[in-house]
Amino acid sequence: MRLREPAAVALAFLITAGIAAAAPPATIGGSVPSTAGFAESITTAPTGKTYYVSSFTTGAVYKGTVGAAARVFLAAGGNGRTSATGLKLHHGRLYVLTGSESHLQVFNARSGHLELNLAARGQPGQNLNDLAITPSGEVYITDFTTPRIYRVEASVIANGRGTITPWLTPNTSTVPDLTTGNLNGIALTDDDRYLIVGQTGNGALYRIGLSNRAIHRINVHGADLTGSDGILLIGHTLYVVRHSNAVAVMRLNTTYTAGHVSQTLTDPSFDLPTSIAPAGNRLLISNALAQSGATTIQITSLPGGGS
Repeated sequence: MRLREPAAVALAFLITAGIAAAAPPATIGGSVPSTAGFAESITTAPTGKTYYVSSFTTGAVYKGTVGAAARVFLAAGGNGRTSATGLKLHHGRLYVLTGSESHLQVFNARSGHLELNLAARGQPGQNLNDLAITPSGEVYITDFTTPRIYRVEASVIANGRGTITPWLTPNTSTVPDLTTGNLNGIALTDDDRYLIVGQTGNGALYRIGLSNRAIHRINVHGADLTGSDGILLIGHTLYVVRHSNAVAVMRLNTTYTAGHVSQTLTDPSFDLPTSIAPAGNRLLISNALAQSGATTIQITSLPGGGS
């Protein structure tokens, strides 16, 4: 995820140069019913007061106010959706991916009215995972099953008809096809020139040019990012959510070709964190709850800092 507005972001437990700082108490950023199952993605309104969370296991989407319990916004199974993965709020519309069902559904973010339902062109084994939206309205979508990126043109969104089309299928010598998880988190750089994309199975990060589709593997120093999920990019600071109950904080260079992980951020409430979103001067982190019957906080809110 990419954020243009100035916002403060960080988490609890700051570990810098191997020294752990005292962590302020975590706050319940929100919660969803236990029937929600696996909380996959989280997105927030520009005001930072409203959040939406998707359920990978049921297809439901929940809407709530930061600090309070969420209610069902889009019902499980609605519009043929039995799984909901990536979410993005953009210009008053909520964009929802349906994973292996291979659809992008666009809803009015207030009423929940379905405005658009696009299918991906037939590709074997696809699993649409996360998305980034450019200022001009193009949508770029990662595939968790295969290392492929799809695009929806802005004209398709505007006209209300069309399909999700393959945009980039890398050579496996550049981006390997992994059985342990392929492309996942995705963000757009502030200059609108590149996508930053994470690969779960090996922890790789890639810079991909929007104009020429050139792929550059980012040189990562300071940490192994295997098990990465959602990402948040603010300027040149990249936050990478990891399934190992941590968030890596990386400072990227001016060309987004290299970066150093200077901090590893964690909190006792984390239980398989999957996604991250800004909420004013705080962060919201969705927890998928790895333990059966777990009752830990499903949305953790932690104080932010400057980027």
